[in-house]
Amino acid sequence: MKKIFCVLFVFGSLVFIPAQNTEMAAKVIKLINEARTKPEKFLADNQTALQNYKPAFVTLLKKSKHLPAVIEDKDLVEMAKNVIEKNDLNPQYKGKNQNCGISSGKNTGTLSKDALYYVCEMYTNVEDKSYLYLGIYFNKAMTGYSFQWGIGCEREKIDYTFAEKIDSSGVDFNKLNTAKNVTYLSDIEKQMIAEVNFARAYPKVYAKLVAKHLNDLSKGIWGLTQDTYDAGIELIKELETQEPRSILKPKECVYKAAKKHGLDCEKRKFSGHTGSDGSDPWDRILKECTDLKIANENLAGNVSVHPRGPVMSLLLDDGISSRGHRYNMLDKRWLYIGCYRYLGKKTEYYTLYEWIQNFAG
Repeated sequence: MKKIFCVLFVFGSLVFIPAQNTEMAAKVIKLINEARTKPEKFLADNQTALQNYKPAFVTLLKKSKHLPAVIEDKDLVEMAKNVIEKNDLNPQYKGKNQNCGISSGKNTGTLSKDALYYVCEMYTNVEDKSYLYLGIYFNKAMTGYSFQWGIGCEREKIDYTFAEKIDSSGVDFNKLNTAKNVTYLSDIEKQMIAEVNFARAYPKVYAKLVAKHLNDLSKGIWGLTQDTYDAGIELIKELETQEPRSILKPKECVYKAAKKHGLDCEKRKFSGHTGSDGSDPWDRILKECTDLKIANENLAGNVSVHPRGPVMSLLLDDGISSRGHRYNMLDKRWLYIGCYRYLGKKTEYYTLYEWIQNFAG
């Protein structure tokens, strides 16, 4: 087998930069463009595997419009490469395409050899015409990959109306406020815990709040985009049929893990699940809480002062094919919660509030 190495000379020494698995990347992009330009044929050719990997993708393809092919962007590929090869936690786009947002993801470990698997992992992006550009990188050993989508600035706006009166008379708000007597949390952090408990304990009522949120977005200055609408309708249906989840209690060690990570993110001036020391969320939480067994984390940046804004954003999880933040917040295994907020970017027009939600059981 012929091996190809890229060699970089730096002050007389050799640095070997691992080559991309271009074959896998090409296969994934080819399948993505088949799904976008010929959804009926793509579904017919792959329906059994799609049903196994991601049944929701099948539903989406059945009503899909024909979309233009995605454009591979070498500068997005470079960002994806830096995530894997340089452990760059906050890669910056240096290309010329106008992007009004980046949607990204990564995975490490033993990767699938089936290109269709990766298409299914980002299926909502695949079937959204706002996602115009793509960079995807697989390392040669197939132990790590990252994708970076470039989102176009012109986005279709959807009209949605919800005029129903929301009845919350049956909601025990006092019961939801499990952190009311805790001294280590700020008032706004206590409100966040109560809001998460609201969504968990009264899903049918919260479904109405989601519908009102879609209505407000639709009538607002920025409008309601297709991906947010799709995620919202999906969320409403799920909440309407979901059994109530347990009410979470605050636990100081869970909060300490959230706060330490928040301070780390604030210091480095960007938010991400990987700590500056390379730590993962569950490791940070379980290091603080030695009596617990499972843990995870949600992160949200939102301009809303009230916690309902970031909670809605995480529950909708538009642009995230796995809906991982949604299912994390509603996971029935959790017993405890810790929330930390810090101030992010501040401009003349808005203040961004950064949230860390830590869950454990």
